[in-house]
Amino acid sequence: MKKKTAVVFGTFAPLHQGHIDLIQRAKRQCDRVWVVVSGYEGDRGEQVGLTLQKRFRYIRETFRDDELTSVCKLDETNLPR
Repeated sequence: MKKKTAVVFGTFAPLHQGHIDLIQRAKRQCDRVWVVVSGYEGDRGEQVGLTLQKRFRYIRETFRDDELTSVCKLDETNLPR
C-alpha cells in the first residue's frame, strides 16, 4: 500500500491558526506531513523579530508530540531569488 505524504511550505511569519488548520487538514488527507519553514536573511519574518531559526523552533515545538508531522527548515539566504 502506497503512503501519501503532504508538504506544507511557507515562511510562517508568524505562525497563526490558519497555518495550523492547513497542516491539520493535510494530516487528515495524507499519512504523513512535512512542514518546511523557509526564509532568508532580512526576510519579512526577520523584519518583525522572527528569525528563521525562531520560526522553526516555534513550529517544531507546536508539533513536538505529533508523530505524523515532521518539521524542517530551508535557509534560502544563498539561493537566487
